[in-house]
Amino acid sequence: PYLFLAVLWILSISSWRSNTHAAAASHSRDGESYLYNTKDAGPVLDHGLSGSDFTKSASPKVVEFYDPKCGACQAFKSNYVEVAKKVIAQKPNVEFYGVSCEAHRSICDRYGDRSVPKILAFPGASTEPQGGIEVPKGAGTIYFLSGRLMKALRTAEEIASDAEKLGSEEAPKRRLEDKFD
Repeated sequence: PYLFLAVLWILSISSWRSNTHAAAASHSRDGESYLYNTKDAGPVLDHGLSGSDFTKSASPKVVEFYDPKCGACQAFKSNYVEVAKKVIAQKPNVEFYGVSCEAHRSICDRYGDRSVPKILAFPGASTEPQGGIEVPKGAGTIYFLSGRLMKALRTAEEIASDAEKLGSEEAPKRRLEDKFD
């Protein structure tokens, strides 16, 4: 009788494990591949969901490339949402997107290396990879990250105005070389 019970116990465990893995896989296909598909995502749109596509937007935009299984990406989510709110309060025309590298591998490959989370700011309508400015998320607070994003999202007019204030013709040329403090 003990052998029979042991066999039943082993079969029940293997059946439970296979059902758990099947449920996890189907759950992943139904939305677990995205971080910003929840109500707490605020102004951040997940690329590919509800018709959102950052490559078709003509607005200035900030895009975070992430892996939904990455612990750093999951931890950064609430900061990214807060930064989005802070930047949009100052520049309401800026859009914020998240791109799941699990769901959109080809897009993540097109925009550079596979280190995540990665943030690119696109100050104009272009979404060409070379037009994006990589903004380091750094170890600073939301205040510092939003400041770095505001700097990266400056328009040509704002850069020229900054150059006039500084009295330097070199300032516009240094846009991509600016250090993010």
